[in-house]
Amino acid sequence: MLIQSGKVSDLEGKSWVAIELTSEARTDEVVLHLTRWAVRNLEKEGKAFQLLYPVESRTLNGVSLLSPYLWMRVADLKYLGRITSIMGLQGMVTDSEEKPILTESSFVENLIAKCKAVSDSWSAGICLGSGVRVMLGIGHGLCGVVEKLDGGDAEVRIALRSRAVRLKVPVRALKNLGSAPADYFEKEED
Repeated sequence: MLIQSGKVSDLEGKSWVAIELTSEARTDEVVLHLTRWAVRNLEKEGKAFQLLYPVESRTLNGVSLLSPYLWMRVADLKYLGRITSIMGLQGMVTDSEEKPILTESSFVENLIAKCKAVSDSWSAGICLGSGVRVMLGIGHGLCGVVEKLDGGDAEVRIALRSRAVRLKVPVRALKNLGSAPADYFEKEED
């Protein structure tokens, strides 16, 4: 997943820096905190940023990454030196002199293409009546049935014990469970 803000065309051709995680157990939370940090510290100053969260798969066991690192680029690397400690985040990958190790843009662009292909495969074949799992956002992990499709968005009905919830989410944030999602969740009879 590529998260970006600002005039990202200013970043074209700039190198990327690897951001090391302490473990893959909390990657969603680390990415959320890192994005909030970037919005607070870079967007506020009118600086563009890009953050690649290279998700390979999302299952009940958690997230698997295509790379052991998160990848970030900004116009001036001094801004990345401002990253404060976030539990689960080690920081920038540096050499023995504490200078960031720069990675060619083409390498990360290849990772971006792989991430897009993977996320497209999650939602392939989603149509009205499809059983789906919400992969991103507020309803992460919940399962339901697609009741409406509107362009790139879907309205999903999620049956809970006491009520039904409807979420409007991008189709790309859904994993297709097929027409028989009972293997993934089961609603109690009334």
